[in-house]
Parts: sequence; structure tokens; C-alpha cells
Amino acid sequence: MKALLAATITACLALTPAAGAQQRSDGLRAMLAHLPAELFETGEWADIYYTDIGAARVGVARDAEMMLEAMIEDGYVGHYMRAMGLPHEMTSSFGLGLDGQWQPLIGFGPQDIARSLTWAALPAQISLLEMASTADFDVMAETLQANDYTAEERGDWTMLWWGEDDMRINLDALNPANPFGGRLGRSSRLALQAPYLSYAPAWPLIDRVVGGPDRTAADLPALSALLDVLDDQRFGETRLVNVMVLPVQLADVEMPGAPPAELGIPRWRVGLFADLSTGTTDHGIAAFAYDSAKDASDAAAAIEAAWNDPGSPGFHEAHRTAGTGTVYVTSAGDGVSVAVLAIERDMAGIEDMPYNLPYRRFVDGQMRGDLSIFGPN
Repeated sequence: MKALLAATITACLALTPAAGAQQRSDGLRAMLAHLPAELFETGEWADIYYTDIGAARVGVARDAEMMLEAMIEDGYVGHYMRAMGLPHEMTSSFGLGLDGQWQPLIGFGPQDIARSLTWAALPAQISLLEMASTADFDVMAETLQANDYTAEERGDWTMLWWGEDDMRINLDALNPANPFGGRLGRSSRLALQAPYLSYAPAWPLIDRVVGGPDRTAADLPALSALLDVLDDQRFGETRLVNVMVLPVQLADVEMPGAPPAELGIPRWRVGLFADLSTGTTDHGIAAFAYDSAKDASDAAAAIEAAWNDPGSPGFHEAHRTAGTGTVYVTSAGDGVSVAVLAIERDMAGIEDMPYNLPYRRFVDGQMRGDLSIFGPN
């Protein structure tokens, strides 16, 4: 059975893009090259999520039969549960899209999405979708215009919009099957340039993407250093499934029983959580970029001490039981050093369906305040 599993996984991985060093993060880097660097430098919190649907197909597999189903069967939908970085508005109508209700409204379905990158500091927000080869951009533009979108050409981009005023909500136009604001009857702005579709409820961020930012998020040394961590050959044949970028270090919340302030790590420039998977092994990554090698080393030492001490409030016990943790420091160009906690878990049983458990517990812990070790010191 193990031989069959190994042979099947090898064959299925051949159907997906290579995951070697300097390739695992290429899809994300290409999308970041369309977003203004300033969005990652505001000093304020923003929800920043990335997901790769093709990698999620690999990530949900637990045995040879499921791997084959995920990679080959057109009707397979389990991987969408693994894809945690899709736009919030889109996920609320995903079931309707899988039922075929997107197609007559916007000209494509969920199966036509390859990757997604979303930045949101509400009310401002923008999503960039990389479409799969099955998407027909002419059909998309024609379908949207048939549903009352106005269109114009702007350079290499096709601009489409519904609603004259930014952020305007029209309750008479509610349509939950439209993933571009239909749940609220809200105005929407789209920009199409194969293979990308950009969406926002207002013009300013769309205009900056279409106009071509002077500096892009892909040019940020600290963010690039974090992506270099994900490209490390130590993670073998894993695919990059999901990423949550942490643009700022959240301050400690004063509450009874809160851990002492000195528990945290030095303030970092930017951090991220990442979901890597081979289909049989998951890796959850927490990485933090520093200008100082000493700060990165101090951060790694604090993380390792909290990880190895069951009595430390730096981690919830659920994090320590999610897998085997390894802490290390890497150095990149531009003087950036990165402190890394990598948790490896062999996937087995219902507990691992369908998420990467270490990654999911990073994300959930950040939201609940269970990861005080990553707070500022």
C-alpha cells in the first residue's frame, strides 16, 4: 500500500507546477508585483491573505485514492475548504458558484480560479485573482456587460463597473449569487488583463493597480525575505497553499491573567503564517523579518524557550500538540534576518480534514490572542 501511495503521489505531483527552491512562492510574488508597496507600510492592521487552489488540491489529499480524486476529478470540491485565502465576499457565495450560478452573472465559476490575493482594511479592500487556463476573458467581459456593467479599455486593461458611486449599497439589487458585492447590492469595479482579474468596491485601489505602482509589494526586502523562507529546499516537494501576512505586530491587550509583557519577541517589520503541504505531510510556518540579526536571534531564542516549556503562556497547548516544531534564523540580502518557527505534521485521521492543523492553529491563535509569544516585547 505504501508503494502504491508513493507512486500515486509522484504521478499526481507531476500534474502540478514544480515546487523547488525559488519556485514555491513564484505565484504569490507575481501577484504582489501588482499591489502598491504602501499597502503593506501603513502601520495599521490589514487582512492580507493568499491562496493557491491547485496547491490546495494536493493539500487535502490523505491517501492515494483521495489524491487521485483531488487531482483528476473535475467535480472534486474538497480543496476549496482548504483554500483559506479567498476573498470573504466570494466565499459567502461559493456554494452558489459551484452550483453554476456564477457563470451567467460573471462569466466564470470557482473552478476557473487558480490563485487569489486579498488586502482589506475595511472599508478599503482589493482582491486580485489569477485565473486558470479554463477562464475566457472575452466571455467574462461580455457576460458582465450583459448584466449591466459598463466597460471601457484603459491601456492593456478592460475596466468594468456597476454602480456610479463608490461603496454605494442598493438593497433592490441584492443578488447573493454575484460574488462581486451582490450579497450587499454594492457597487463593484473590475479590471481584467489575462491572467488577472482585480476587484474592489471603489476606484482608488483599482486605479493604482491598473496604473502600475512605482513601488510594488514584491519590491519590499522584508517581505521578499519571508518568501525566501518558504522557498527553502528543506521543505522538499511541498506546495504553498495559504499565506496570512502580518503587516504589524499587535499590541498586548490588557486583561486579567494576561501574560507578562516581557514574554513577547522584539518588534518585527513584517511577519507571516504559511501553509505548506505535500498531500501527506503539512508544514505550518510562522516567520518574522528583522533589520537586526541580533533581534532575529533574540526572537528565535524566546520562541524556542516558550515552545519547549509546557508551562509557558506564550503558546496554547493546542499549538504544541499540532506537530513537531523547529526554530531557526535565516539571513537575506538587504540586511534582513528572519526568525522562523516551522511545525511539521504527518496528516492522519479526521482531525486533519481538511485543514493544515499547524497553520490553522496559528491563524486561529492570532485571532483569539492565544499566541502572546508573537506579541511585542
